[in-house]
Amino acid sequence: MIAPEDYHDEEGRLRELESYQIMDSEIEQDFDNLTKLAAEFVGTNISLVSLLDDERQWFKSRFGLDAEETPKELAFCGHAIQKPNEVFIVEDARRDERFHDNPLVTGEPYVIFYAGVPLISKNGFPLGTLCVIDDSPKELTEQQISMLKILSNQVMKLIELRKLNHELKSVYKEIGKKNKDLKNNYVKIQTLIKEIHHRVKNNMLMIANLLTFQEKEYDDPQILAALEQSKNRIQSMSLVHEKLYGSASLQDVKTHEYVNQLIAFIEDTLSSNVILPKKTIDIPEEIIFDSETMSAIGLILNELITNSYKYAFKPNEDNFLELSISKDKEVYTLVYSDSGPGLPNDFDIEFCDSLGMQLIHILTGQINGEITYTNDGKSTFRIKFKKAEPIVDS
Repeated sequence: MIAPEDYHDEEGRLRELESYQIMDSEIEQDFDNLTKLAAEFVGTNISLVSLLDDERQWFKSRFGLDAEETPKELAFCGHAIQKPNEVFIVEDARRDERFHDNPLVTGEPYVIFYAGVPLISKNGFPLGTLCVIDDSPKELTEQQISMLKILSNQVMKLIELRKLNHELKSVYKEIGKKNKDLKNNYVKIQTLIKEIHHRVKNNMLMIANLLTFQEKEYDDPQILAALEQSKNRIQSMSLVHEKLYGSASLQDVKTHEYVNQLIAFIEDTLSSNVILPKKTIDIPEEIIFDSETMSAIGLILNELITNSYKYAFKPNEDNFLELSISKDKEVYTLVYSDSGPGLPNDFDIEFCDSLGMQLIHILTGQINGEITYTNDGKSTFRIKFKKAEPIVDS
């Protein structure tokens, strides 16, 4: 086994890592969503967001692995960060002199295949990697490598945003100590929160633009469709932050306005002159959701509406979609129907192989909801959920 060497500016790299105050932090669902997506897209048992300090590699997010950290001298990621601008791939660690007798290869979790994309800070330091791992040899396609790069960029954006949020909290506390004039403080805080939403929106649009740029490199319809679907998902999240940026409270989104704008975007992307569905939208103006709930609903609707345009609607037919959101006490009900032939009556979203349906199932769980499907006369998804609980700063 050959242990990884220190990065050429290890002191600077460790100072940079410390500035993010992320080591040993709590589990965060946004990171877990990305590791799960990486593992499922590449087809591996394990996916990690791994960060390296002076003694260990610690996992900010781990999919398919119980261990929270391993010694640095055993870390594949320690080798990966030596070349920050490259994807580090080991197709069969048993045949690699650097790893063949590594305890992580010869024993649990049996790291045979490894691919890691360095997480590069805005100052150019590799903090760790987004990596995928399997217990059998594997080769990646160009599409899979490209998607890992995209997901790695998104992980780093989350890390940067987390740092910005931490700085915001620090500023807020300092303002609270030094100035009791709440009106003046309110203006400062609003400006900072607006800047966060503005940056998130711009970061997401940048990722969408990267996907658009990558479309030019492929002719495969399946790859182009996957890239287009990823762009639409990113746009649905970006739209939430655009609405937050323009809202008075900077916390809540007007659901009716958001949904109509989301549908218009999807129509512009997918519709044609021969497919003009009748749309019936029933969402009371008083229904307003926080950003966490609206992000989940936006992604769910993006999947459902996109599927309608791709698979349900037929040229020159009486196509329709119906969408309603209602409230009964503290429980909300989202009902989505279209004119398509629908899915089999025994369809089970929890065990469906479709990435889009898996995403809907995961997002429904995030808003503590339950989803059912019926096909009695028209294809209908029904989701009952509660608004996300407000976050209270201790």
